[in-house]
Amino acid sequence: MTGYVYADVLFLVNFIANYLLLRATARLSRRRARQGRMVLSSLGGALYATLALAPGLDPLYAWPLRLVAGALMVLVAFPDVRGRALFSLFLSFYLCCMVAAGTAIAFFALVRSLRSYSLGYPAWSPVPWWAVFAGLLVAAAIPLLLALSSQKPGSPFLQVQLEVDGKSVTLTGLLDTGNDLRDPLTGLPVIVVDLDSLKGILSGETIDFFSSKWDSLGDDLALDPMARRLRLIPYCGISGKRGVLPGFIPDKVFVSKKAGSSAPIDAVVGVSWKKLSPSGAYQALVHPDLV
Repeated sequence: MTGYVYADVLFLVNFIANYLLLRATARLSRRRARQGRMVLSSLGGALYATLALAPGLDPLYAWPLRLVAGALMVLVAFPDVRGRALFSLFLSFYLCCMVAAGTAIAFFALVRSLRSYSLGYPAWSPVPWWAVFAGLLVAAAIPLLLALSSQKPGSPFLQVQLEVDGKSVTLTGLLDTGNDLRDPLTGLPVIVVDLDSLKGILSGETIDFFSSKWDSLGDDLALDPMARRLRLIPYCGISGKRGVLPGFIPDKVFVSKKAGSSAPIDAVVGVSWKKLSPSGAYQALVHPDLV
């Protein structure tokens, strides 16, 4: 009996599998990944798997090249990760791949066993050592995945959504019990946010204000509609260092544990030109009074 493999079906199945693996990797490593990046990476991985069917290209599907292809997928999906964080991301991706492969092997082994039983053949047969190893790996890895990826009721991570002039951005916020910043004019609590995370909703002049020396700014800022929203917030760090944090008042602020589960609140956004989380796990520090 001749078996057939359809290239379009193989491409589609691999695309879906790659996308789910990248989503699982992002959740396991608690990193944000753009949908477009994950789709592009999944398409590249699916194309690589489909090309293995072409005559003469079988060597491209050897194990070392598969590992390289997986690493390239991770680099495309998470382009901003570097150093030890990138190594951790690779481990998360390959762990997800091994769990998926082990689950598939166990599933097909179960289906084959049930089919043999229904046809009257002996249902039990010697199991290869690699199948046993894959099953044990799945059994050991699933609790680890659940422990690392689940957010328990006391999780400090929140979803923060900011809206300015019809533009919005959704960020991951960390509940910071040490954040007692308030706007000196309005008394509103302050949410500290990475500058890079706000570039999609702020004008170029406003970005210059937050990233440059204030006394060297041009007159264009005074004409920008955002000028009336700007705030200067005094702060005192844990080390005793004092300074002034620039900020602004957004149109709307939403803080919640799940999307769409909160009402708008009043708050001021303080802008940090330094990354709040080197690993990218969160982009905002949420005032405890806002939760």
